[in-house]
Amino acid sequence: MLPQPSAPHDPPDGSSAPRVRRAVDGEATERDWEELFARYRPKLVVYATRLLGPQLHKKCDPDDIVQQAWLEVVQRIGSFEYRGRGSLLAWLRIQVRRRVTDIARRPSVDDGDPAACVDAVAPDPGASSVMASSELRERLLATLDSLPSSYRNVVEARYIQGRPVVAIARAKGMKPDTVSQQIRRGLALWQRAFGSDPSTLLSA
Repeated sequence: MLPQPSAPHDPPDGSSAPRVRRAVDGEATERDWEELFARYRPKLVVYATRLLGPQLHKKCDPDDIVQQAWLEVVQRIGSFEYRGRGSLLAWLRIQVRRRVTDIARRPSVDDGDPAACVDAVAPDPGASSVMASSELRERLLATLDSLPSSYRNVVEARYIQGRPVVAIARAKGMKPDTVSQQIRRGLALWQRAFGSDPSTLLSA
């Protein structure tokens, strides 16, 4: 079920919690899904665009990535554990990030193959594995997003998108040494917020 983008119509209190709970319980109506998609789509498109960066953005449509992530979430909503406001958005962002990470690692993207941007995600490891690691992933995302943007952007480019320091520096119009210094500082801040070295949990 993939609703067409529409203007969001939030509940009076500004919360999507009732619709999320109905979705998890298997009682969501088509209207519920449309409202949820309309509510989260703009934020997810901005997020996907930021993760793609200027080079991948030229080749892959962030809206397509968001729609792929949405389809997977709809299919797996029964395994989602609602933990309060923002928890569904965090889960959606995990799916978006998985796709962008996989796209960045595909050689066919550099060859201009449009198919490389479609269904670009590793096979689902299964609901039990996802649930076992979802809390860790949410913590990684939340602590990364808490960094100042100047550090967050270069850390994302290096450790999430897997881009070389030289490529990051070129895209930002900065010296590689300056970018390396920002990455080190950003990683130190991220480690302080996360409680351990997050880079050991990611492929760089």
